[in-house]
Amino acid sequence: MAASMKLRMWKSGGGFFGRQLQKLGEYLKALALDYKNVAKDTVSDAKARPIKASIYLIAAASLGYAAHRNPSLEFFNQELCEASNDLLLVGDRTRNLQSNNHVQMLLKYRSKNMIRRQNFVFFSLIWYDNYGSEVSLYNANCKHLSVGWLDLYDRYLDVGVLGRWLFLEKAMKDYDINDEEFK
Repeated sequence: MAASMKLRMWKSGGGFFGRQLQKLGEYLKALALDYKNVAKDTVSDAKARPIKASIYLIAAASLGYAAHRNPSLEFFNQELCEASNDLLLVGDRTRNLQSNNHVQMLLKYRSKNMIRRQNFVFFSLIWYDNYGSEVSLYNANCKHLSVGWLDLYDRYLDVGVLGRWLFLEKAMKDYDINDEEFK
C-alpha cells in the first residue's frame, strides 16, 4: 500500500525527485523549442540571402574538411620513413643533396625524440624541443625554461595541412636529381 502511494506521488510531481524531474522536462522542452526556432530562422535567412548562405556553408565545410584532414605526428613519422627509404633506393651520385640533408636533419631530431607537434585544429606545426621527452633534467621539466611561443618561429620544421607535410614534400620533389652532377 505504501509503495503504490509513493509511486503516485512520483508520477504526480510530488516530492523532491518529482519536482526535479518536472524541472528537467520543462528545461528540455524549452531547449528543443529554442533549437527549433533557430533552425527556422536559419532556413528563412538562407532563402532570403542564398549567396551569403552558400558562402558560409562552403567556408564551414572547408574548415571542417581541413580539421578532419589535419595530419598527426604518427603520419609525419610515416612520411619521414618513406622519404628516407626513397632516398636510400637512389644511388649516392644521383641523390639530391638538399633532400638528403633535410631528411637527415629530421631523422636526427627524431632519433633523439625531440620532435613535437602543435595542433592548431586546421593545420599542425612540427618543431623541435631542447630535450627528448624521456629526459628528466630540471631544465627539461621547468616550464619557465621550456621553449616559448615566440621561440617556435626559429624551431619549426614542417607545416601539415590537408593531410600533407609541406616542407617534407617540397624537399622530396626532385630527390633523385643531383644538381651538382650536371655542373
